[in-house]
Amino acid sequence: MANVLYKINKTIGEEQQNTQVLIVASVLNGEASLLKTIEGIEYENKFIHASSVPNLSVNDSVIVQNISGLFIITDKLRNLGERPTSGFDINEDGSLSLYSDVSIVLKTLNAKVDILENGKIMIDGNEVYSLSKGINRIQGTSIELN
Repeated sequence: MANVLYKINKTIGEEQQNTQVLIVASVLNGEASLLKTIEGIEYENKFIHASSVPNLSVNDSVIVQNISGLFIITDKLRNLGERPTSGFDINEDGSLSLYSDVSIVLKTLNAKVDILENGKIMIDGNEVYSLSKGINRIQGTSIELN
């Protein structure tokens, strides 16, 4: 499947709005400073980045919305074969797999589990049952071992 650039135009009242997929041609501090279309039309420093847009690199494809002349980069598209940096899958057996390149936090009223990028897992709760292939550090009011 080839990468294809799309342009969608929509008129609301008298103002024209459109959404485009553009290519990042230049980057400054992780933000696009120059975008171009497949036809070679360039847009320079005429856009802002949505807070959910990750750091960008040259040749990244981005979704850009033009709202009354304000160009907003709303998302970065993944390259072919690139894995998402976070998300979830529902497995064939019905179980749920969560993934993130940074961390995952599970939290309830009385318990919390932090899974960090460096492999560290922190568990905080009223009672903790754990298994470990490596060092298992346990801290609590009382500890029950096999």
